[in-house]
Formats: sequence, structure tokens, C-alpha cells
Amino acid sequence: MIKDNEDSDLLIEDDNENENEKEKKSDKENEKENEKESGSDFELEDSGDISDVNQKPIDNQPKRVGFKDNEEIDVPTVVDMSDVEEAFKWIIKNIHLVEKQCGKTNVWGETKINLEKLANSNIIQTVEIRKLTKQANESTSLISGEKDKNPIVKFTCYFQELILYNLHFHHWKGGNLIAANDDGTSDPIIEFSVSSSVSGFKKKERKFSHSCRSDKIIRTLTPSWEEVGWITFVGTRSELQHAILECVVYDWDPKKSPEKIGESHIELTNIFDFGVVRSPLKLKTILPTNQEQWKDAGFVEGIVELKESSFHQQYGYIPDLYPGKNYLAVEIIRASNLTAMDDGISSDPYVVAEWEGCKLSTFVIEKTLEPKFNEILFFPLNVATISEEDIAKKGNITISVFDQDQAGDDILGMTSINLSDIVKGVAQDHTYEDQTVRSRTYSGTKYLLFNGQETTQGLEMRAWFHPDLPDNFKFENVFEVTPNTPISEAFVKRENVWLRSLPKLHVQTGAYLIKGADENNNDHFIPTYMTKVNVPEDLRSINEILRTIKAFPFENDETTFQGRQDVWCTQNFFLGIRKGSAEEHAMLLVNILLGLGMDAYFCYGITRSNEKHSWALVREDNGTVILFETAYAKQYRLTNAWNGKNVFEEDNKKELELEVEEIKPSNDAKIIPYTGLAIVANDKNLWGNAQKTLDPATIRYNFENSKEWIPFVTDDFDEDIAPFYHPKSLGPKLSAQRLLSIRNLIKDELIHSYQIYRSAEHMNTYIESELGEVIDKGLHFYEKLLTKKIESTDKDFLYWKGELSNLTPVGFSFSGSPLSFSYIDSIRIRKYIMEKIDFHKERDERARFAFGCHVEPYYHGMCMVWVMIVKLLPLPIEKLQIEDEMEETEEDKKRIEKNKKGKKKDDEINNSNNMV
Repeated sequence: MIKDNEDSDLLIEDDNENENEKEKKSDKENEKENEKESGSDFELEDSGDISDVNQKPIDNQPKRVGFKDNEEIDVPTVVDMSDVEEAFKWIIKNIHLVEKQCGKTNVWGETKINLEKLANSNIIQTVEIRKLTKQANESTSLISGEKDKNPIVKFTCYFQELILYNLHFHHWKGGNLIAANDDGTSDPIIEFSVSSSVSGFKKKERKFSHSCRSDKIIRTLTPSWEEVGWITFVGTRSELQHAILECVVYDWDPKKSPEKIGESHIELTNIFDFGVVRSPLKLKTILPTNQEQWKDAGFVEGIVELKESSFHQQYGYIPDLYPGKNYLAVEIIRASNLTAMDDGISSDPYVVAEWEGCKLSTFVIEKTLEPKFNEILFFPLNVATISEEDIAKKGNITISVFDQDQAGDDILGMTSINLSDIVKGVAQDHTYEDQTVRSRTYSGTKYLLFNGQETTQGLEMRAWFHPDLPDNFKFENVFEVTPNTPISEAFVKRENVWLRSLPKLHVQTGAYLIKGADENNNDHFIPTYMTKVNVPEDLRSINEILRTIKAFPFENDETTFQGRQDVWCTQNFFLGIRKGSAEEHAMLLVNILLGLGMDAYFCYGITRSNEKHSWALVREDNGTVILFETAYAKQYRLTNAWNGKNVFEEDNKKELELEVEEIKPSNDAKIIPYTGLAIVANDKNLWGNAQKTLDPATIRYNFENSKEWIPFVTDDFDEDIAPFYHPKSLGPKLSAQRLLSIRNLIKDELIHSYQIYRSAEHMNTYIESELGEVIDKGLHFYEKLLTKKIESTDKDFLYWKGELSNLTPVGFSFSGSPLSFSYIDSIRIRKYIMEKIDFHKERDERARFAFGCHVEPYYHGMCMVWVMIVKLLPLPIEKLQIEDEMEETEEDKKRIEKNKKGKKKDDEINNSNNMV
């Protein structure tokens, strides 16, 4: 018995069903288990299957902890799954809370966790185990006479996977290096290594490969290394995030050891999101007083490309604290009065905290407007020295609340926490993983801003430094981003001069923009949205890039921002919510093309329907200009549309005074969906079209010619046009198992809807499953055609067509068309198809149906979904007779042709014999 104020030992264990219980299962239960193993969805309350996968706690013993009534307990249990070969996707484990007393073990309660949802952060991570009573379970009698005492144990489960990480260092360069040679130059070498405090703290030691070092570059202070090397690490995502990349630049000397001329400690926290790294170099010197002094030694920047070798993609944030490291802790407690985004009823909220470009998120809490998160997000400081100046450079903390949606997440609101408010707070004790610190703490509720306006949505938070910083740190001069900030007066004055230099009739179109308001309603010069983005090595095909961009759903600003129009979201915000307008799609494409070293530009103009629109273009060296329309993933090629690269490299100082003849539209130009191009921009400048016409098919694209294109930024304009944000790179693709799950979910949704509708109409539904699998292959084949990844196109197509023909029942007609979607929401797809295609209303009882679906993965977890529903109907008797006659006619023709060939051959033989 457990009574008030009485101690007891509790045991939390993973409980596998014994063999006797398994043998008692009915055939129906076994059939349900087979369905689960095959990949069908199931509810937690129905999941009675206990996996027999061998999971062992670290110490091979269940975790016990004594507790008192109404006392919160923490039971840290680590399960080693490194020996599990099969995917964990369909494993379900029971977690039992039992009382061990007098040699007997009584079950107090249990809960069940779907490990797939656990790993994908789709369930609340804190679950409750309640005592089973007679009313809940007649076979379990635990406590006599006590009905009101139901102890509750709360615990949190995290899933961390061991992953093989390969860090590829390439396209690095340096600037303003220290001169080590007598001639004022150096012979620099760059070397990378990774240090980690994991060893000695973790149960298992993770090891990095040897450091990598570049070749030497002779006599320069601005070196460039195209290839540096690789570093390999096997461990968890958290362990890699807490590691520090050490970069050292040496001056090579053939007569002695290389001399260090600068070093830097770079955070690896951000490489999951940002591939481009820039860091200042410092050089330590010893003063005559034996004190250390660090002086500036230039900078280095380049690409750290991260490749993972793993069966699964880990989502969510796993907090691990390492001794001796400093953190900024942000605790998200709860939110209140959130906006209902799902049919006006509820939302699936989660919170994202961002600090100096590093983003951490809470888990998603489904179907609530009053979520309780109670999660702590830890940002490693990762600075070489703990100084107020270095930490202040990181800025304040930005907090955003989103509603998770398969068709693209919705922003609910944003707020921020100032570093100065943290150090002004009252000191509080904080305990995490047996580490207790007393730190000044910000604590309070902030109301979220939406479209720059304060809402009634509240977010309760706390924030502190772990451990606390020195008392003299005030952070009074930290730059704070405030909403509704207009562009600076210098840009306004320059805009007035620039517009006066352009044709008045062109300006009256309203398409000559120089600025755009971001998601916080802050104005920015359009080129500051553009910046080079690190692109995965295997993403080089322009067709695949276009399909990747198209996979992001298109949604107008008025819908995304609930009435607000003309929003120019940053790339990071666009990648965060995974949907946006034409501007966001075009800017992302331009940033990718700039990252690939192309001469790429953002375009803003007018469509044939007289609407403002954005697209992208690339100039090739041979004078060709290619226009890219992201909505259709199409490209339009204009030959001889500019003078080519060589002309301007040779005559870049000579003004082109002769007017250039208008080019004749090419075949592609005839179908260009635009009637006017007003401005183009890249990450360096913005140009206004000053030619006689705005027609993209006939204008010239010589942006270097200031008479054809008026530049906004001139030599006398000193304003900073660097990007105002740190660009986030594309995330990974979805795993094959996840794609299979999505495909099955969409198919099941469609088939189930057909069966329900036709059953209500007293009609049967006959499904041709095998034919549906062949349609799956065809849809996959068609998507590959669009990305031009298939070489033997004709052969593969004919083979697939033959399979399709063989499986189509004889005497049946075949009708159906493929549809593509840039979202994976099965319900939304089903609603669209049922409204547009009325196959389900077919009254012929002999009708058969086949359902095909293919989900093609693209980077950043995006997908193109292809769906095809085929209706098979028996052909009328008259048509069958006609076809039979046609077949007989064809046979007669073949027979006659064969006889003719035989007679011709006999004649040739006779003629040959006569000659002999």
C-alpha cells in the first residue's frame, strides 16, 4: 500500500508481453498487428502490440526512485538502440509504473508511446501515467479503500540517433591577413579541427577524424582555397551542435614550422541551417607584463557542407548540457488565446526561438489554443572569451509562434527578449541534469505581434544565462529590431532622383519598386534580400532546382498575413513556413543561382493579365538570356539578348553610345507570360528599365549600359546594401520510409472516401490494386521526365505502357489524368480531387477503379505529389465488335503482306537459279 507521506520504491520498465499471453491472441488481433507492420496508421489507444526488439538500459536494470505523495520526480532512463537493425518506425512500447513491495509487483498504470510520432515530434513529450482502478481494469485490484489518491508520474522521452556526419570544407577565402613575409605578404595555409567536451562526460566516447588542411597559397593576404578537405564524426546531433570548429591560419615557411597568423573558434550549432560561415581571426600576443592580448588578424569565410548518413531525420531539440560550457537558456512555458488556424477551431502550435541565426524549436502540441510547453531551449555561447562585447554582437532573442500545417506552417505571431532584460532580472535557481545554477532571470508574459501590431495572444517565458554572467554585463547597446521601421532617408532621396531619370510612362505602371516590407513590416532595399546560398552538391540540374522551388506551395500574402498585402518575406521566414508568394519563390531561386556562381537577377514586372509579378533570369556568356517562371517550373530562352560577357570585359570603361537594334522574338519569346519588365536586382544593385519598351521579349539585357538600364547604386551612394539577415540553407530530403507513409496515407484517404460515398449510394467499389502499383511507377517516371533524370526515356516509357496494357482488363475502357500537388495534406488532396473529378459518382455497377500515387522528395522536406485515379468501364458490345473486326482486318493485312514477302523471296531465288 502507498499512503500519505509514506515512502515507496517505484519501478519504471519497458514491459514485453510474455509468450503465454502472445499465444492467447485471437486471429483478429494478429491480423491487426500485421496491418500495423505493413505501415498502416493506428491510434494510441488501439496499439496493444509490444515489440520484441531487444532494448537494454545502460545499466541493464530498471530505474527505481523513491518518492512521496504529490512530489515531482525525475527518472532519467537511457535506452541503447545502437544494436537495432530494423527501422524503429512501427515499434510501440508499453511503459508501466509498478509498485514493488514485499516481493510482489503491482501494476499501477501504463501508457503507450508510438515511437514514430516520438521521433518526429508529433506528440507531447511529457505523458502521464495514472493508476489503474477497478473501474478502469477489472483484472487489476491495486488499492482497497482508496479511490481519491491517484499518483501521477510525469516524464519526458527523447530520441537521439547515432549519425555519421561528414563535414566538407570547400570554397574558403581569407582577407586582411597579417603579413608575415618581408615583402608585405604571406603564404597562408588554413587548417580545421573540431574539439568536443563529449569525452569523459558521455557514456560512449565519440571520435572525430583527423583535422584537414589546405594547400599553401603563395604571396597573398587574400587567399582562396577551392578545396580544403573532410572531417568525419559519429555521434548524436546534440553532440555535434555542442562541438567547436577551430580554424587556424598559418604562414608557410620552407625552412621552419608554419607560423600561426590567426585563429578562430566557430560555432557548429548553425551548420544544420546555414552552410556559409564567416568568422573574424584573432592572434594572441603576450604583453611585457605577461598578460595575453588578442588583436585582429583578418577574417575567413567559406562553406561547411554537412552530409548525414542515417536511416531517419531527427526532428525537435534534444537538450544536453556539457560541463564548463556557457549557455543562454530560454524556457517556453505556455501560450494563451492563440488564433485558431485549423477551420477556425484550433491550432497545432509550436515555438521557435532564434539567436544570432541559430534556431531551436519546441515540439508541436496538437489541437489546442492554450498549449503548455514547459520546454527549455539552450543556446551555446561558443565564444572564445566571455566578454560583454562578443555576446552583445549576437543581438536579442527572437521568438515566433507557428501553427503546423502539412500545406505550409502559419505564423501566429512574434516577439523578442532583450539581453538587458535578462541581466536586470531577479536571481533564481535553475536545475537541469543535476546542474544547479543561480542566475538573473527574465520572467514574464509577452503579447505576440502580428503584422507589426500587438495581439491578445500571450506567451509566458523565462530566460537566463547558464551559468550567470558577471554582474557588470548590462547589454545596454544591443541592437534591437523593432517592427514598422521605414527605409532610411538616404534611400528615399536617391529613389526620387532615380525615378526622375526614368521614362514617365514606365514609372506610371507602378512596377518600379526599390524596397519591400518584410514579415515584421520593416522596409528593406530589394537587393538586401538577395544573397548567395550554399547549395547541396547533388543539386546542380536547373530542372531539379526549378522543381524544388515549385514544390513550395504558392499562397498570396493576403491569406498568409490575414489581410496584409505586398509582404516581402526573408528567405529564412519563407523556408520556415514553407509557403509564400511569387516574390519569395523568385528570390529563393535567385539566391540559389547566385550560390552556384551564375549571373542571376530578380525580376519584377507585369504579366499578360496586367498583374504585378516576379520571376528570375540568368545571363549566359554567349549573349543568351534565360527567364525562369517558378509557378510552372519553366524556362524561356532568348538568344542574342545582350552583348555577352566578353564585350563588357573588354570595353567596360567605354560608354556604349550607339542605340542597339531590337532583337526579333525567338520561338520561346512568343509564349513568354510577361508583357513588361520594370526592374532587375541582384545582391549588388538594382536597375530600372529605361528602354523604349518594357516587353521582355524585345528589350536588351545589357545592365552595364547606363542608358538602357539606370542603376540605383552609384559611386556616390554610400549606404550599406549587405543582406540584413543571415541566409538559411535548404534542409534535407524526407526519408524513403516517410515518403512511403505519405503515399499510403493519400491512397488510403482516397479509397476510403470512394468506398464511403459509393456505399451510401448503394454501389460497390471494385479496386484494381495491382494496376494501381503500375500507375505509381508511371507517375514516378513522369516526374523524372520533368527533371530530365532519365536517359532511356522511350524504352522505359514503352515498357511501362506495356505493363499498363497487360493489367487493364480485356474489354474495358481506361480513363484518367494525373494531377500534381505541392503539398502532402491527404485530406486537402482528397477534397480537391473529389470536387474536380466525379469518377466516384459512376453508376455502372461493373465499374472498376485504380488509384496511383507517387511522392517525389526534394530538399528542405518538400515534395511533389502525383495522384491519378483511373476509371475502368466495360466497352459497349458494338464497340467490341468493331474492335474485333479491326483486329481481324489487321490480321488479314499482316497475312497478305507476309504472302507478298514470301512470293518476292521465291521469285528472287528462281531468278538466281536461272542466272546460274
